[in-house]
Amino acid sequence: MYNDSMKFHNTIRFIDCGANQGQSIEWAKKAFKGYNLKIDSFEPNPELFKGLKKKYTKQKNINIHELAISDKNSEESFYLQNWGAKTGSSLIIDKESTYQELFIYGKIYYERDGEWFQIQNFDLETNKEILWSYRVSPDHEKQLNEQLNLYNKITVKTIDLSEWLILNCNFVNETVVLKLDIEGAEYKVIPRLFEKNLHQLIDAWLVEITPLAKFPEEYAAKLDDSLEHKTRSIVKHYFDWSKPKECEKIFANFMKTTVDAI
Repeated sequence: MYNDSMKFHNTIRFIDCGANQGQSIEWAKKAFKGYNLKIDSFEPNPELFKGLKKKYTKQKNINIHELAISDKNSEESFYLQNWGAKTGSSLIIDKESTYQELFIYGKIYYERDGEWFQIQNFDLETNKEILWSYRVSPDHEKQLNEQLNLYNKITVKTIDLSEWLILNCNFVNETVVLKLDIEGAEYKVIPRLFEKNLHQLIDAWLVEITPLAKFPEEYAAKLDDSLEHKTRSIVKHYFDWSKPKECEKIFANFMKTTVDAI
Protein backbone atom coordinates (compact mmCIF):
# COMPACT_ATOMS: atom_id res chain seq x y z
CA MET A 1 0.00 0.00 0.00
CA TYR A 2 1.28 3.44 -0.91
CA ASN A 3 1.39 5.95 1.96
CA ASP A 4 0.38 9.05 0.06
CA SER A 5 -3.09 10.38 0.73
CA MET A 6 -5.85 10.77 -1.83
CA LYS A 7 -8.60 13.27 -2.38
CA PHE A 8 -12.02 12.28 -1.02
CA HIS A 9 -15.06 13.69 -2.78
CA ASN A 10 -18.09 14.42 -0.64
CA THR A 11 -19.85 11.48 -2.30
CA ILE A 12 -18.45 8.07 -1.39
CA ARG A 13 -19.50 5.09 -3.50
CA PHE A 14 -18.92 1.91 -1.52
CA ILE A 15 -19.04 -1.27 -3.61
CA ASP A 16 -19.50 -4.18 -1.23
CA CYS A 17 -18.80 -7.51 -2.95
CA GLY A 18 -19.63 -10.35 -0.61
CA ALA A 19 -22.06 -8.76 1.84
CA ASN A 20 -22.79 -11.79 4.02
CA GLN A 21 -24.94 -10.39 6.87
CA GLY A 22 -24.08 -6.73 6.31
CA GLN A 23 -20.96 -6.43 8.48
CA SER A 24 -19.12 -4.31 5.92
CA ILE A 25 -22.20 -2.16 5.31
CA GLU A 26 -22.25 -1.24 8.98
CA TRP A 27 -18.51 -0.58 8.88
CA ALA A 28 -18.86 1.73 5.86
CA LYS A 29 -21.65 3.69 7.55
CA LYS A 30 -19.26 4.44 10.42
CA ALA A 31 -16.10 4.91 8.34
CA PHE A 32 -17.71 7.44 6.00
CA LYS A 33 -19.97 9.18 8.48
CA GLY A 34 -20.50 12.77 7.42
CA TYR A 35 -20.14 11.99 3.72
CA ASN A 36 -22.85 11.47 1.13
CA LEU A 37 -22.54 7.67 1.20
CA LYS A 38 -23.97 5.41 -1.48
CA ILE A 39 -23.66 1.66 -0.99
CA ASP A 40 -24.12 -1.13 -3.52
CA SER A 41 -23.93 -4.48 -1.80
CA PHE A 42 -23.82 -7.86 -3.58
CA GLU A 43 -24.88 -11.15 -1.98
CA PRO A 44 -25.99 -14.21 -4.01
CA ASN A 45 -26.98 -16.42 -1.06
CA PRO A 46 -30.82 -16.19 -1.13
CA GLU A 47 -31.19 -16.57 2.63
CA LEU A 48 -28.64 -13.85 3.39
CA PHE A 49 -30.03 -11.63 0.64
CA LYS A 50 -33.52 -11.74 2.18
CA GLY A 51 -32.08 -10.74 5.55
CA LEU A 52 -30.19 -7.83 4.01
CA LYS A 53 -33.24 -6.58 2.09
CA LYS A 54 -35.35 -6.69 5.23
CA LYS A 55 -32.69 -4.91 7.28
CA TYR A 56 -31.90 -2.12 4.80
CA THR A 57 -35.13 -1.74 2.82
CA LYS A 58 -35.85 1.71 4.29
CA GLN A 59 -32.34 3.07 3.75
CA LYS A 60 -32.48 4.61 0.29
CA ASN A 61 -28.72 5.05 0.01
CA ILE A 62 -28.20 1.26 0.24
CA ASN A 63 -28.92 -1.01 -2.73
CA ILE A 64 -28.80 -4.77 -2.20
CA HIS A 65 -28.21 -6.93 -5.28
CA GLU A 66 -28.88 -10.69 -5.38
CA LEU A 67 -25.92 -11.27 -7.68
CA ALA A 68 -22.59 -13.07 -7.57
CA ILE A 69 -19.42 -11.26 -8.59
CA SER A 70 -17.61 -12.73 -11.57
CA ASP A 71 -15.80 -11.77 -14.77
CA LYS A 72 -18.89 -12.37 -16.92
CA ASN A 73 -22.63 -11.82 -17.03
CA SER A 74 -24.07 -15.30 -16.81
CA GLU A 75 -25.59 -17.96 -14.59
CA GLU A 76 -23.31 -20.26 -12.61
CA SER A 77 -23.45 -22.94 -9.96
CA PHE A 78 -22.95 -21.53 -6.48
CA TYR A 79 -21.88 -23.82 -3.64
CA LEU A 80 -23.24 -22.84 -0.25
CA GLN A 81 -21.32 -23.29 2.95
CA ASN A 82 -23.98 -24.92 5.09
CA TRP A 83 -22.06 -25.22 8.33
CA GLY A 84 -20.23 -22.95 10.76
CA ALA A 85 -20.23 -19.21 10.13
CA LYS A 86 -21.57 -19.70 6.57
CA THR A 87 -19.20 -17.08 5.20
CA GLY A 88 -17.40 -19.28 2.67
CA SER A 89 -19.98 -19.91 -0.07
CA SER A 90 -18.30 -19.86 -3.45
CA LEU A 91 -18.65 -20.20 -7.20
CA ILE A 92 -15.85 -22.75 -6.97
CA ILE A 93 -16.67 -26.37 -6.21
CA ASP A 94 -14.46 -28.08 -3.64
CA LYS A 95 -13.28 -24.85 -2.09
CA GLU A 96 -12.51 -25.79 1.48
CA SER A 97 -15.83 -24.53 2.84
CA THR A 98 -18.22 -25.78 0.15
CA TYR A 99 -18.35 -29.45 1.06
CA GLN A 100 -19.92 -30.80 4.21
CA GLU A 101 -17.79 -31.65 7.18
CA LEU A 102 -18.34 -35.31 7.90
CA PHE A 103 -17.87 -37.54 10.88
CA ILE A 104 -18.25 -41.31 11.00
CA TYR A 105 -19.95 -42.78 14.04
CA GLY A 106 -20.04 -46.43 15.02
CA LYS A 107 -18.29 -49.39 16.58
CA ILE A 108 -14.64 -50.13 15.91
CA TYR A 109 -13.23 -53.60 15.33
CA TYR A 110 -9.76 -54.96 14.81
CA GLU A 111 -8.54 -58.25 13.37
CA ARG A 112 -6.10 -60.62 15.10
CA ASP A 113 -5.19 -64.07 13.95
CA GLY A 114 -8.23 -64.29 11.74
CA GLU A 115 -10.65 -63.21 14.48
CA TRP A 116 -12.41 -59.88 14.88
CA PHE A 117 -12.58 -58.08 18.23
CA GLN A 118 -14.56 -54.98 19.15
CA ILE A 119 -12.85 -52.04 20.85
CA GLN A 120 -15.10 -51.14 23.74
CA ASN A 121 -15.70 -47.50 24.64
CA PHE A 122 -17.68 -47.01 27.86
CA ASP A 123 -18.97 -44.04 29.79
CA LEU A 124 -17.47 -44.73 33.22
CA GLU A 125 -20.36 -43.10 35.06
CA THR A 126 -23.20 -44.96 33.33
CA ASN A 127 -21.22 -47.99 32.15
CA LYS A 128 -22.96 -47.61 28.81
CA GLU A 129 -21.23 -48.10 25.48
CA ILE A 130 -20.41 -44.96 23.53
CA LEU A 131 -20.12 -44.96 19.77
CA TRP A 132 -16.74 -43.72 18.57
CA SER A 133 -16.66 -40.62 16.39
CA TYR A 134 -14.01 -40.01 13.76
CA ARG A 135 -13.38 -36.97 11.57
CA VAL A 136 -13.22 -37.94 7.90
CA SER A 137 -10.02 -36.89 6.16
CA PRO A 138 -10.40 -33.90 3.77
CA ASP A 139 -9.72 -36.03 0.67
CA HIS A 140 -12.19 -38.73 1.74
CA GLU A 141 -14.65 -36.01 2.69
CA LYS A 142 -14.62 -34.60 -0.84
CA GLN A 143 -15.06 -38.07 -2.33
CA LEU A 144 -18.09 -38.75 -0.13
CA ASN A 145 -19.60 -35.36 -0.96
CA GLU A 146 -19.29 -36.14 -4.66
CA GLN A 147 -20.50 -39.73 -4.43
CA LEU A 148 -23.49 -38.91 -2.22
CA ASN A 149 -24.18 -35.53 -3.88
CA LEU A 150 -24.00 -33.73 -0.55
CA TYR A 151 -23.18 -30.34 -2.04
CA ASN A 152 -25.68 -27.61 -1.31
CA LYS A 153 -25.67 -26.19 -4.82
CA ILE A 154 -27.87 -23.50 -6.35
CA THR A 155 -27.80 -21.54 -9.59
CA VAL A 156 -27.16 -17.80 -9.31
CA LYS A 157 -26.87 -14.86 -11.66
CA THR A 158 -23.38 -13.41 -12.02
CA ILE A 159 -22.18 -10.05 -13.24
CA ASP A 160 -19.01 -8.86 -14.90
CA LEU A 161 -17.94 -6.52 -12.11
CA SER A 162 -15.74 -4.40 -14.36
CA GLU A 163 -18.64 -3.77 -16.74
CA TRP A 164 -21.00 -2.97 -13.86
CA LEU A 165 -18.57 -0.44 -12.37
CA ILE A 166 -18.07 1.34 -15.69
CA LEU A 167 -21.82 1.61 -16.24
CA ASN A 168 -22.82 2.61 -12.70
CA CYS A 169 -20.01 4.62 -11.07
CA ASN A 170 -19.21 8.29 -11.53
CA PHE A 171 -15.43 8.18 -11.22
CA VAL A 172 -15.12 11.95 -11.67
CA ASN A 173 -17.41 13.10 -8.88
CA GLU A 174 -17.41 10.09 -6.57
CA THR A 175 -14.73 8.49 -4.46
CA VAL A 176 -15.11 4.81 -5.28
CA VAL A 177 -14.15 2.30 -2.59
CA LEU A 178 -14.23 -1.37 -3.59
CA LYS A 179 -14.43 -4.23 -1.09
CA LEU A 180 -13.76 -7.69 -2.52
CA ASP A 181 -14.43 -10.74 -0.36
CA ILE A 182 -15.67 -13.20 -2.98
CA GLU A 183 -14.23 -16.55 -1.92
CA GLY A 184 -11.94 -17.36 -4.82
CA ALA A 185 -13.67 -15.54 -7.68
CA GLU A 186 -11.11 -12.75 -7.26
CA TYR A 187 -8.59 -14.81 -9.25
CA LYS A 188 -10.72 -14.07 -12.33
CA VAL A 189 -12.25 -10.75 -11.32
CA ILE A 190 -9.10 -8.80 -10.43
CA PRO A 191 -7.26 -9.50 -13.73
CA ARG A 192 -10.43 -8.42 -15.53
CA LEU A 193 -10.45 -5.15 -13.55
CA PHE A 194 -6.82 -4.54 -14.54
CA GLU A 195 -7.62 -5.37 -18.17
CA LYS A 196 -10.22 -2.58 -18.13
CA ASN A 197 -7.77 -0.20 -16.37
CA LEU A 198 -10.11 0.16 -13.41
CA HIS A 199 -7.15 0.25 -11.03
CA GLN A 200 -6.68 3.79 -12.34
CA LEU A 201 -10.26 4.74 -11.46
CA ILE A 202 -11.11 2.93 -8.22
CA ASP A 203 -9.78 5.03 -5.36
CA ALA A 204 -9.33 2.41 -2.64
CA TRP A 205 -9.38 -1.38 -2.61
CA LEU A 206 -10.23 -3.54 0.41
CA VAL A 207 -9.36 -7.06 -0.72
CA GLU A 208 -9.26 -10.55 0.71
CA ILE A 209 -7.24 -12.94 -1.44
CA THR A 210 -8.29 -16.54 -0.79
CA PRO A 211 -5.24 -18.72 0.02
CA LEU A 212 -4.55 -21.36 -2.61
CA ALA A 213 -4.51 -24.00 0.13
CA LYS A 214 -8.29 -23.69 0.33
CA PHE A 215 -8.71 -25.09 -3.18
CA PRO A 216 -8.09 -28.59 -4.55
CA GLU A 217 -4.50 -28.97 -5.76
CA GLU A 218 -5.52 -29.45 -9.38
CA TYR A 219 -7.54 -26.23 -9.37
CA ALA A 220 -4.99 -24.23 -7.38
CA ALA A 221 -2.27 -25.16 -9.86
CA LYS A 222 -4.13 -23.20 -12.54
CA LEU A 223 -4.36 -20.03 -10.46
CA ASP A 224 -1.90 -17.16 -10.29
CA ASP A 225 -0.10 -17.56 -6.96
CA SER A 226 1.33 -14.06 -7.35
CA LEU A 227 -2.07 -12.35 -7.59
CA GLU A 228 -1.82 -10.63 -4.21
CA HIS A 229 1.71 -9.38 -4.90
CA LYS A 230 0.69 -8.07 -8.32
CA THR A 231 -2.41 -6.39 -6.94
CA ARG A 232 -0.46 -4.70 -4.17
CA SER A 233 2.10 -3.43 -6.67
CA ILE A 234 -0.49 -2.14 -9.15
CA VAL A 235 -3.17 -0.73 -6.85
CA LYS A 236 -2.22 2.58 -5.28
CA HIS A 237 -4.41 2.35 -2.18
CA TYR A 238 -4.64 -1.34 -1.28
CA PHE A 239 -5.86 -2.65 2.09
CA ASP A 240 -5.78 -6.29 3.20
CA TRP A 241 -9.33 -7.32 4.14
CA SER A 242 -8.35 -10.85 5.22
CA LYS A 243 -8.37 -9.56 8.80
CA PRO A 244 -11.25 -7.05 8.71
CA LYS A 245 -10.78 -5.62 12.22
CA GLU A 246 -7.11 -4.83 11.60
CA CYS A 247 -7.94 -3.47 8.17
CA GLU A 248 -10.60 -1.20 9.62
CA LYS A 249 -8.07 0.36 12.01
CA ILE A 250 -5.49 0.86 9.24
CA PHE A 251 -8.10 2.39 6.96
CA ALA A 252 -9.36 4.68 9.74
CA ASN A 253 -5.82 6.03 10.22
CA PHE A 254 -5.51 6.44 6.46
CA MET A 255 -8.80 8.36 6.34
CA LYS A 256 -7.72 10.66 9.19
CA THR A 257 -4.36 11.40 7.55
CA THR A 258 -6.05 12.04 4.22
CA VAL A 259 -8.78 14.29 5.56
CA ASP A 260 -6.35 16.23 7.74
CA ALA A 261 -4.17 16.83 4.69
CA ILE A 262 -7.02 18.38 2.68
